[in-house]
Amino acid sequence: MNPTVEINGSWAYITGNRTTLMLEDYLNFYVAGFDPLPAPDNPFQEEWVNYYEEKNNVRLPAYHRLDLGLTIYRPLKNGRMGIWNISLWNAYCRMNPIAIRTRTMYSDSDKRKISPRFQVIGLFPLILSVSCTYKF
Repeated sequence: MNPTVEINGSWAYITGNRTTLMLEDYLNFYVAGFDPLPAPDNPFQEEWVNYYEEKNNVRLPAYHRLDLGLTIYRPLKNGRMGIWNISLWNAYCRMNPIAIRTRTMYSDSDKRKISPRFQVIGLFPLILSVSCTYKF
């Protein structure tokens, strides 16, 4: 009763998702001191207004990962089977991008708002999974 071993792997590549980001912003007319009559404005609106040129104007970087697995089938008494599985997702530990966060930067001298900065957010660099199954 020798155990049977399976080794598997898969590589996934996905082009980056499209997302809509504001690339510019400007002061609200009311806050900037302009007469709101020519261009009606909401005085309760935030100080800065975001400008979006078009939908889906930015593509995130590509997503790719390598998944590896090892499965051991161990025959037991009375025709039963024990199955051990060890899996490693994202084996080369790449921080794949899932979103972009906009951060507002201010100048050090006069605290004026500078153009926005963007930060790519990634999750789960490496995931290990171990499981045992008992078939009866």
